[in-house]
Amino acid sequence: MAPHQQRERVHESDALTAAFRQVDLTTVPSPCHVLHRGLLESNLRILRSVMDRSGAKVLLALKGFAQFSEAKLISKYLAGTTASGIHEALLGREEFGGEVHAYSPAFKSPRR
Repeated sequence: MAPHQQRERVHESDALTAAFRQVDLTTVPSPCHVLHRGLLESNLRILRSVMDRSGAKVLLALKGFAQFSEAKLISKYLAGTTASGIHEALLGREEFGGEVHAYSPAFKSPRR
Protein backbone atom coordinates (compact mmCIF):
# COMPACT_ATOMS: atom_id res chain seq x y z
CA MET A 1 0.00 0.00 0.00
CA ALA A 2 1.33 3.43 -0.95
CA PRO A 3 2.07 5.91 1.88
CA HIS A 4 -0.69 8.32 0.77
CA GLN A 5 -3.19 5.43 0.83
CA GLN A 6 -2.12 4.55 4.36
CA ARG A 7 -2.61 8.18 5.44
CA GLU A 8 -6.10 8.21 3.88
CA ARG A 9 -7.06 5.01 5.72
CA VAL A 10 -5.84 6.47 9.02
CA HIS A 11 -7.76 9.69 8.29
CA GLU A 12 -11.01 7.76 7.67
CA SER A 13 -10.49 5.76 10.85
CA ASP A 14 -9.84 8.96 12.79
CA ALA A 15 -13.05 10.51 11.44
CA LEU A 16 -15.06 7.51 12.56
CA THR A 17 -13.41 7.49 15.98
CA ALA A 18 -14.01 11.22 16.40
CA ALA A 19 -17.64 10.86 15.37
CA PHE A 20 -18.33 8.12 17.89
CA ARG A 21 -16.54 10.00 20.67
CA GLN A 22 -19.28 12.60 20.36
CA VAL A 23 -21.98 10.02 21.14
CA ASP A 24 -22.95 9.60 24.77
CA LEU A 25 -23.40 5.84 24.79
CA THR A 26 -25.26 5.96 28.10
CA THR A 27 -28.16 7.67 26.28
CA VAL A 28 -28.33 5.14 23.44
CA PRO A 29 -31.00 2.46 23.93
CA SER A 30 -29.91 -1.15 23.73
CA PRO A 31 -30.13 -2.93 21.43
CA CYS A 32 -29.91 -0.41 18.62
CA HIS A 33 -28.17 0.37 15.37
CA VAL A 34 -26.02 3.52 15.40
CA LEU A 35 -25.31 5.06 12.01
CA HIS A 36 -23.22 8.12 11.15
CA ARG A 37 -25.09 9.55 8.16
CA GLY A 38 -22.17 11.75 7.10
CA LEU A 39 -19.79 8.80 6.91
CA LEU A 40 -22.42 6.73 5.10
CA GLU A 41 -22.80 9.46 2.50
CA SER A 42 -19.03 9.73 2.13
CA ASN A 43 -18.86 6.00 1.35
CA LEU A 44 -21.81 6.30 -1.04
CA ARG A 45 -19.96 9.04 -2.93
CA ILE A 46 -17.02 6.68 -3.35
CA LEU A 47 -19.31 3.96 -4.70
CA ARG A 48 -20.94 6.44 -7.09
CA SER A 49 -17.51 7.45 -8.33
CA VAL A 50 -16.70 3.80 -9.04
CA MET A 51 -19.95 3.49 -10.99
CA ASP A 52 -19.30 6.65 -12.99
CA ARG A 53 -15.71 5.78 -13.83
CA SER A 54 -16.22 2.09 -14.61
CA GLY A 55 -19.70 1.80 -16.02
CA ALA A 56 -20.50 -0.84 -13.41
CA LYS A 57 -23.72 -0.81 -11.42
CA VAL A 58 -23.48 -0.94 -7.63
CA LEU A 59 -26.44 -2.53 -5.91
CA LEU A 60 -27.34 -2.56 -2.23
CA ALA A 61 -27.72 -6.07 -0.82
CA LEU A 62 -30.77 -5.75 1.40
CA LYS A 63 -29.75 -8.88 3.31
CA GLY A 64 -26.63 -7.02 4.45
CA PHE A 65 -28.14 -3.58 5.05
CA ALA A 66 -31.90 -3.29 5.29
CA GLN A 67 -32.02 0.02 7.15
CA PHE A 68 -34.68 1.38 4.84
CA SER A 69 -34.84 4.63 6.82
CA GLU A 70 -31.78 5.60 4.77
CA ALA A 71 -33.36 4.58 1.45
CA LYS A 72 -33.80 8.13 0.18
CA LEU A 73 -30.11 8.93 0.71
CA ILE A 74 -28.82 5.61 -0.64
CA SER A 75 -31.03 5.71 -3.73
CA LYS A 76 -29.39 9.01 -4.77
CA TYR A 77 -26.09 7.17 -5.26
CA LEU A 78 -26.68 3.48 -6.07
CA ALA A 79 -28.32 1.82 -9.08
CA GLY A 80 -30.70 -0.36 -7.06
CA THR A 81 -30.96 -3.31 -4.71
CA THR A 82 -30.62 -7.08 -4.61
CA ALA A 83 -33.09 -9.36 -2.88
CA SER A 84 -33.24 -13.03 -2.00
CA GLY A 85 -37.00 -13.19 -1.64
CA ILE A 86 -40.27 -11.51 -2.50
CA HIS A 87 -40.44 -9.35 0.64
CA GLU A 88 -36.93 -7.96 0.14
CA ALA A 89 -37.75 -7.30 -3.53
CA LEU A 90 -40.87 -5.38 -2.53
CA LEU A 91 -38.89 -3.41 0.05
CA GLY A 92 -36.32 -2.57 -2.62
CA ARG A 93 -38.96 -1.43 -5.09
CA GLU A 94 -41.10 0.51 -2.63
CA GLU A 95 -38.42 2.14 -0.47
CA PHE A 96 -35.29 2.39 -2.64
CA GLY A 97 -36.54 2.52 -6.23
CA GLY A 98 -34.08 1.90 -9.03
CA GLU A 99 -33.31 -1.60 -10.25
CA VAL A 100 -34.32 -4.62 -8.19
CA HIS A 101 -32.31 -7.80 -8.75
CA ALA A 102 -33.60 -11.00 -7.17
CA TYR A 103 -31.82 -14.28 -6.71
CA SER A 104 -32.77 -17.56 -5.14
CA PRO A 105 -30.00 -20.05 -4.48
CA ALA A 106 -31.08 -23.64 -4.97
CA PHE A 107 -29.61 -27.08 -5.36
CA LYS A 108 -30.76 -30.43 -6.51
CA SER A 109 -30.20 -33.43 -4.28
CA PRO A 110 -28.22 -36.20 -5.97
CA ARG A 111 -30.25 -39.27 -6.89
CA ARG A 112 -29.70 -42.26 -4.70
